[in-house]
Amino acid sequence: MANIHCWLKLLSALVVLSLAAPHHTGAQGAAAIRQQRLELDRTVWSAERRAQQYEAVFVALWDRLRAAEEARPVLAAFPFDQLLLGTRQNSVEHDWDIFETHYGGPPRALDPRQWSALLERWAEEGLVLEQSEWHHKQFTPAKDGSARSLIDLKLHVKNRARRLIVSGDLSVTWSERQDEAGHYIPATIDASKLTLTERRGAPAFATSAILADDTALSPLIAADLDGNGFDDLLALGANLLYRNQDGRPLSEHGAGFAPEPLLAYPPPGGRIEVALLADFTGDGAPDLIVGGPGQLLGLYEGGKSFDQPGLAIATRPLQYPEAMSAGDIDGDGDLDLWVGQYRPPYREGQMPTPYYDANDGYPAYLLSNDGRARFTDITAQAGLATKRKRRTYSGSLADLDGDDDLDLLVVSDFAGIDLYYNDGTGTFADVTSRTVSEASTFGMSHVFGDYNADGRLDMYVVGMSSTTARRLNYLGLGREEYPEHHQQRRAMGFGNRLYLGRADARFSIAPSTEQVARTGWSWGVASADFDNDGDDEIYVANGHLSGETAQDYCTTFWTHDIYTGDSAPDPQLADFFAEVMADWHSAGISWNGFEHNKLYLSGGGRSFVEIGYLMGVAFEFDARTVLDLDIDGDGRVDLLVSEWSGTPRRERVHVLHNVWPGGNNWLGVRLKGAAGTSPIGARITLRSSQGTKTQWVYTGESFDSQRSPTRHFGLGRGEQVEAVEVQWPGGKITTLSEPQINRYHELTP
Repeated sequence: MANIHCWLKLLSALVVLSLAAPHHTGAQGAAAIRQQRLELDRTVWSAERRAQQYEAVFVALWDRLRAAEEARPVLAAFPFDQLLLGTRQNSVEHDWDIFETHYGGPPRALDPRQWSALLERWAEEGLVLEQSEWHHKQFTPAKDGSARSLIDLKLHVKNRARRLIVSGDLSVTWSERQDEAGHYIPATIDASKLTLTERRGAPAFATSAILADDTALSPLIAADLDGNGFDDLLALGANLLYRNQDGRPLSEHGAGFAPEPLLAYPPPGGRIEVALLADFTGDGAPDLIVGGPGQLLGLYEGGKSFDQPGLAIATRPLQYPEAMSAGDIDGDGDLDLWVGQYRPPYREGQMPTPYYDANDGYPAYLLSNDGRARFTDITAQAGLATKRKRRTYSGSLADLDGDDDLDLLVVSDFAGIDLYYNDGTGTFADVTSRTVSEASTFGMSHVFGDYNADGRLDMYVVGMSSTTARRLNYLGLGREEYPEHHQQRRAMGFGNRLYLGRADARFSIAPSTEQVARTGWSWGVASADFDNDGDDEIYVANGHLSGETAQDYCTTFWTHDIYTGDSAPDPQLADFFAEVMADWHSAGISWNGFEHNKLYLSGGGRSFVEIGYLMGVAFEFDARTVLDLDIDGDGRVDLLVSEWSGTPRRERVHVLHNVWPGGNNWLGVRLKGAAGTSPIGARITLRSSQGTKTQWVYTGESFDSQRSPTRHFGLGRGEQVEAVEVQWPGGKITTLSEPQINRYHELTP
């Protein structure tokens, strides 16, 4: 979804596609499609439509809270008969004075008058509700008793001294009475089993700058182009280079970034949608490969600048390039290239088919490098032809099985993950079914790490967690003629998964996966030791299309769109989609809107607790790209987060400086390649009295971005490192004994 001019205009319209229905051709028109949809809603999906009628009062509450200057009168006016609040049961202390308190026990009952008084008391204590989410996760229709719902609640609250996250389920028993707006009134709201996560003090991240342009900025690449020890930022979408001025803040641009033109001769035929920086010519200087729809890939031979026209790479023109990864797949000493493409649904009246295993997009390419950046398409002979038409968002050449050659992970929308193991010669075998127990998801991006500190590569794969899918699963709804659609719904709507690498070259789903799964509609992801305690945190960018109301298009997707049409273009469906777009667009409906970014604090890799709002990074805008880098070289990893907004949509990059308190130690490693040896594919191992820690340098992680080859290790209170060892591609090892802590070390082959 990098193409803001094309795909985002399409996505903006998708919030209006509530009338999608099964495939029609010939004389049947929009009226027939509308009628069939209404009939399905009346019969097959009647319980889901009933659920939406009941949830409307919470949608209206969410909308009013976002619009209100003060939340208290809005909450006080919310209609109900009885509210149940729990009592404090137990409290768990996490790092950084974060307390997680669980409520339960015999509840106390409040009527609306008592609730209003409690809100007034909280207001006197200075508590302010800043953000909220209300998701209808479960519904039980009225049969012999009252209808019931579970509402997944998140509240972000602060006063001068502390920040709080209130989370958990509201168990709602409905009355059949309606308010003046026609919304059903809850009889009882049981809020007795909530969790309160709180922290005193200032947030750990502060926005130091916002980088903006008249159009898109991504794809984003972090790299130290001028060798001053600080990572610069390449904003390929706007053809800009933001120079990092020795980490010094600038009053005009902030964060040390000063913009200047990047490519003197940008590629013809449209903006850059995909880019990768690496040494493809083998001369020790980074080259830049870029591409976009209708374009050939172009290679800009590099150095400190890219002032010559790009050289076309002899592949077919790309349709929708979205992902690239580089690595030496055959051990010949040069970097080869993998390119993945996306195919937007709905366009031309086609839909991914089947929605859980679609292989009907634009082809991916594996390109072999001859050492002089002349590439040959070897996709078929390398064993990657069968599923090369996934609708792919990210992918990486990486050593997944620990045998010192580069395998391939592909992450795709409407499919999930595919894993291919390399035999060492550049020939790949599809091992997905025997390697992971569950691969299905709406795959967006991924990141690698060693979360359980066993020296093996783990992976966190980001997808779409769907409250609507969970609600439909609970109701047991589905069309009888499509049994596999419903069987796959649970896996596809599950969300993110954390996979732990095993000694037998398989991946197991981590026990902590449930704690990091349900972030919403997720895009970019970063994983780093933001607090320098020795464990990697996880940051996820969320939110799809936020409109004017929290009313969500998602039900239409799950009840109609996944059954609509097939992989072939259908002019009639395309016309139908276009016909209804204007009406829904004017209604301001969202599709997974107003979802907040999440930051997960690691508990030794065994557990995670969500602290995004406590640390100042729980943005409500529709976020996409995420990059982690130490902008100012102070040993604390900072964040870049992109925001997509506006009509037509524009992109802004929020520069977030890490001001995390505390005196934990750290060590940084800057890898600098040489002629014939690239940092891409390197493994970095740090040994100390606290154990062994491992990091890798791969490309293709996250969404629309590329990390720098600099790696950062948190040491906690450790004051000595025995050695840092870098295993470079090809097997050469560089060892740095007893390095000084709290500084960066540049290592070369």
